Amino acid sequence: MKTRTINTLKQLGACDSAIEKAKSYQTRQEAWDKWDRPQDLMWYIFRVTGPYSSKSHRKACGVLHKTVLPCLKYVKKGEQRPAKALSLLKRYANGADVTKKQFKDAADAAYAAADAAYAYAAAAATAAAADAAAKTKQLSIIRKHYPTPPRARK
Repeated sequence: MKTRTINTLKQLGACDSAIEKAKSYQTRQEAWDKWDRPQDLMWYIFRVTGPYSSKSHRKACGVLHKTVLPCLKYVKKGEQRPAKALSLLKRYANGADVTKKQFKDAADAAYAAADAAYAYAAAAATAAAADAAAKTKQLSIIRKHYPTPPRARK
């Protein structure tokens, strides 16, 4: 991969393992098409998207909503924080006024619940197969909305 792209990843704060992995691809597009971790692609999208409430930020949030929504089935019954956070995310993506504090509070609650859900799902015997299927679906959703890697904003 071009040195410029690697330098961009470093400037964005990519971890060393992601930078090393990126070096194994010939082009940005090849890396984008073959990268196997949806959370990494979303991390990159949010690092290069526009500021809060911009059109590009709202688009990224809409894609995030679509990628995370199928995972709600792993949330422990009665736990409402992730669903509420996703509802807020969807409203924001569709243009609703949501303050940064509301956004952060919802995200914090969802992360806490997601940690519990992950532990619950990991205990299931079929978690590995379900995880692989979920990752494939998430990658498909991300690439549908971002067929090419977005460029870093200057």
